[in-house]
Amino acid sequence: MKKRFYLIGLAVLFLVPGFITAHPAKKVDLVFDPVTHILQIRIDHEVKDAAKHFIEAVTVTLNGEELVIQKLSAQDDLTGLDLIYKLNTVKTGDAISVSTKCNIMGKKSGKLKIE
Repeated sequence: MKKRFYLIGLAVLFLVPGFITAHPAKKVDLVFDPVTHILQIRIDHEVKDAAKHFIEAVTVTLNGEELVIQKLSAQDDLTGLDLIYKLNTVKTGDAISVSTKCNIMGKKSGKLKIE
């Protein structure tokens, strides 16, 4: 019985720090240029090691329909990442949404209505 509690204690010691530092992106900013049809995305996600803790997935939707699903294996740097997509079918009145997922824990989204 003591051995079991000892093993549980060790597991907690090693697992809890990882979850404490895990977090979703802080902010997802979207800028769309209606002339070039370029969507620029800035994802703020500060980490200590961009190869171990990073945004692992980005999904771009247009009016609720998935246009882009991108899987990532690291981020640009310790502050986050920048992505650029060309979306030829976007028009006035459309809604663009971008969802992000941290590889450890958490999700964050950003939205933009095309005026």
